[in-house]
Amino acid sequence: MKTTQRFFGAIILVITMMVAGTAGGNTIDAIGGNAIVDRHLVDLRQGFYLLDTNQPFRGKGRLTHWEIFSETTNPVQLVVYRQVGGVFFVVGVSAVEIPTVGYNLFTLKERIAVDRGDFIGMFHPSTGSVSFTIDSPGTDDFGDLTGTVLFTDQGGGATNFTGSSNRRYSIRAFKE
Repeated sequence: MKTTQRFFGAIILVITMMVAGTAGGNTIDAIGGNAIVDRHLVDLRQGFYLLDTNQPFRGKGRLTHWEIFSETTNPVQLVVYRQVGGVFFVVGVSAVEIPTVGYNLFTLKERIAVDRGDFIGMFHPSTGSVSFTIDSPGTDDFGDLTGTVLFTDQGGGATNFTGSSNRRYSIRAFKE
Protein backbone atom coordinates (compact mmCIF):
# COMPACT_ATOMS: atom_id res chain seq x y z
CA MET A 1 0.00 0.00 0.00
CA LYS A 2 2.82 2.43 0.89
CA THR A 3 4.54 1.64 -2.40
CA THR A 4 1.36 2.46 -4.33
CA GLN A 5 0.94 5.74 -2.43
CA ARG A 6 4.56 6.71 -3.12
CA PHE A 7 4.17 5.85 -6.79
CA PHE A 8 1.04 7.99 -7.21
CA GLY A 9 2.57 10.73 -5.07
CA ALA A 10 5.63 10.81 -7.32
CA ILE A 11 3.45 10.97 -10.44
CA ILE A 12 1.44 13.87 -9.01
CA LEU A 13 4.68 15.68 -8.12
CA VAL A 14 6.08 15.24 -11.65
CA ILE A 15 2.84 16.45 -13.27
CA THR A 16 2.72 19.46 -10.94
CA MET A 17 6.32 20.37 -11.79
CA MET A 18 5.65 20.05 -15.52
CA VAL A 19 2.56 22.29 -15.34
CA ALA A 20 4.33 24.85 -13.14
CA GLY A 21 7.32 24.94 -15.47
CA THR A 22 5.13 25.55 -18.51
CA ALA A 23 2.95 28.15 -16.77
CA GLY A 24 6.01 29.90 -15.41
CA GLY A 25 7.44 30.41 -18.87
CA ASN A 26 10.44 28.12 -18.39
CA THR A 27 9.89 26.46 -21.76
CA ILE A 28 10.64 27.99 -25.11
CA ASP A 29 7.59 26.93 -27.10
CA ALA A 30 7.48 29.72 -29.69
CA ILE A 31 10.77 28.90 -31.33
CA GLY A 32 11.19 28.94 -35.09
CA GLY A 33 14.15 28.59 -37.38
CA ASN A 34 17.25 26.46 -37.61
CA ALA A 35 20.29 25.57 -35.52
CA ILE A 36 22.80 28.40 -35.27
CA VAL A 37 26.07 27.11 -36.70
CA ASP A 38 28.72 28.31 -39.13
CA ARG A 39 27.46 27.01 -42.47
CA HIS A 40 30.22 28.77 -44.47
CA LEU A 41 28.10 30.11 -47.37
CA VAL A 42 26.54 33.56 -47.76
CA ASP A 43 24.28 35.16 -50.39
CA LEU A 44 25.90 37.49 -52.92
CA ARG A 45 22.62 38.99 -54.17
CA GLN A 46 21.41 42.19 -52.56
CA GLY A 47 18.17 43.85 -51.54
CA PHE A 48 16.10 40.65 -51.23
CA TYR A 49 13.73 38.88 -48.84
CA LEU A 50 13.73 35.19 -48.06
CA LEU A 51 11.30 32.90 -46.25
CA ASP A 52 12.70 29.70 -44.67
CA THR A 53 10.09 26.92 -44.33
CA ASN A 54 12.43 24.31 -42.79
CA GLN A 55 11.42 24.81 -39.14
CA PRO A 56 8.15 26.73 -38.64
CA PHE A 57 7.31 28.19 -35.25
CA ARG A 58 6.13 25.35 -33.04
CA GLY A 59 4.07 27.41 -30.65
CA LYS A 60 2.27 30.66 -30.05
CA GLY A 61 3.88 33.58 -28.27
CA ARG A 62 5.53 36.97 -28.44
CA LEU A 63 9.11 36.79 -29.69
CA THR A 64 11.73 38.50 -27.56
CA HIS A 65 14.99 37.52 -29.29
CA TRP A 66 16.47 36.33 -32.55
CA GLU A 67 19.87 34.96 -33.40
CA ILE A 68 22.02 34.35 -36.45
CA PHE A 69 25.43 33.15 -37.48
CA SER A 70 26.85 35.83 -39.75
CA GLU A 71 29.64 35.51 -42.30
CA THR A 72 29.81 39.31 -42.87
CA THR A 73 28.86 42.57 -41.18
CA ASN A 74 26.20 43.41 -43.77
CA PRO A 75 22.84 44.53 -42.29
CA VAL A 76 19.99 42.07 -41.80
CA GLN A 77 16.38 42.28 -40.64
CA LEU A 78 14.18 39.54 -39.16
CA VAL A 79 10.86 39.03 -40.98
CA VAL A 80 8.11 36.70 -39.70
CA TYR A 81 5.64 35.29 -42.24
CA ARG A 82 2.23 33.62 -41.99
CA GLN A 83 0.48 31.62 -44.70
CA VAL A 84 -3.29 31.90 -45.03
CA GLY A 85 -5.11 30.25 -47.90
CA GLY A 86 -1.88 29.67 -49.80
CA VAL A 87 -0.85 33.33 -49.56
CA PHE A 88 2.06 34.59 -47.44
CA PHE A 89 1.94 37.86 -45.55
CA VAL A 90 4.26 39.60 -43.10
CA VAL A 91 3.38 39.25 -39.40
CA GLY A 92 6.17 41.46 -38.11
CA VAL A 93 9.70 42.73 -38.63
CA SER A 94 12.61 43.67 -36.42
CA ALA A 95 14.81 46.70 -36.64
CA VAL A 96 17.66 46.35 -39.14
CA GLU A 97 20.72 45.04 -37.28
CA ILE A 98 24.43 45.23 -38.12
CA PRO A 99 25.90 41.87 -37.06
CA THR A 100 29.43 40.95 -36.16
CA VAL A 101 31.08 38.01 -37.90
CA GLY A 102 30.09 34.88 -35.98
CA TYR A 103 27.26 34.33 -33.49
CA ASN A 104 24.84 37.23 -32.86
CA LEU A 105 21.91 37.53 -30.45
CA PHE A 106 19.49 40.43 -30.91
CA THR A 107 16.76 41.62 -28.54
CA LEU A 108 13.50 42.67 -30.15
CA LYS A 109 12.56 46.15 -28.96
CA GLU A 110 9.02 45.55 -30.23
CA ARG A 111 7.77 42.01 -29.66
CA ILE A 112 6.41 40.05 -32.62
CA ALA A 113 3.34 37.88 -31.98
CA VAL A 114 3.62 34.49 -33.69
CA ASP A 115 1.27 31.55 -34.09
CA ARG A 116 2.17 27.91 -34.46
CA GLY A 117 3.09 27.32 -38.10
CA ASP A 118 4.41 30.83 -38.85
CA PHE A 119 7.74 31.01 -40.68
CA ILE A 120 11.01 32.81 -40.11
CA GLY A 121 12.52 34.96 -42.81
CA MET A 122 14.81 37.91 -43.31
CA PHE A 123 15.62 40.90 -45.44
CA HIS A 124 19.13 41.73 -46.64
CA PRO A 125 19.28 45.44 -47.64
CA SER A 126 22.72 44.87 -49.18
CA THR A 127 24.40 41.54 -49.92
CA GLY A 128 23.72 38.64 -47.57
CA SER A 129 25.24 38.10 -44.15
CA VAL A 130 23.51 35.03 -42.64
CA SER A 131 25.30 31.73 -43.08
CA PHE A 132 23.56 28.92 -45.03
CA THR A 133 24.02 25.42 -46.41
CA ILE A 134 22.45 23.84 -49.45
CA ASP A 135 20.59 20.72 -48.32
CA SER A 136 20.39 19.17 -51.80
CA PRO A 137 23.30 20.30 -53.98
CA GLY A 138 22.28 21.08 -57.54
CA THR A 139 18.68 21.93 -56.57
CA ASP A 140 18.93 25.73 -56.66
CA ASP A 141 16.15 26.74 -59.02
CA PHE A 142 15.29 30.37 -59.03
CA GLY A 143 12.50 29.78 -61.54
CA ASP A 144 10.05 27.90 -59.29
CA LEU A 145 8.70 27.89 -55.72
CA THR A 146 9.16 24.22 -54.78
CA GLY A 147 12.25 24.59 -52.55
CA THR A 148 12.34 24.99 -48.77
CA VAL A 149 13.46 28.64 -48.97
CA LEU A 150 11.59 31.20 -51.07
CA PHE A 151 13.29 34.34 -52.45
CA THR A 152 12.24 37.68 -53.88
CA ASP A 153 14.07 39.59 -56.58
CA GLN A 154 15.92 42.76 -55.65
CA GLY A 155 13.32 45.39 -54.78
CA GLY A 156 10.50 42.87 -55.30
CA GLY A 157 8.75 43.42 -51.98
CA ALA A 158 8.45 41.16 -48.96
CA THR A 159 6.02 38.63 -50.44
CA ASN A 160 6.69 38.70 -54.19
CA PHE A 161 8.58 35.39 -54.26
CA THR A 162 10.10 34.51 -57.61
CA GLY A 163 12.38 31.56 -56.84
CA SER A 164 13.42 28.96 -54.31
CA SER A 165 16.21 26.69 -53.15
CA ASN A 166 16.72 23.82 -50.71
CA ARG A 167 18.78 25.76 -48.20
CA ARG A 168 19.02 26.01 -44.44
CA TYR A 169 19.96 29.36 -42.89
CA SER A 170 21.47 29.94 -39.43
CA ILE A 171 18.60 32.06 -38.14
CA ARG A 172 16.24 31.40 -35.25
CA ALA A 173 13.80 33.44 -33.15
CA PHE A 174 12.26 32.69 -29.77
CA LYS A 175 10.63 34.01 -26.64
CA GLU A 176 12.19 33.74 -23.20
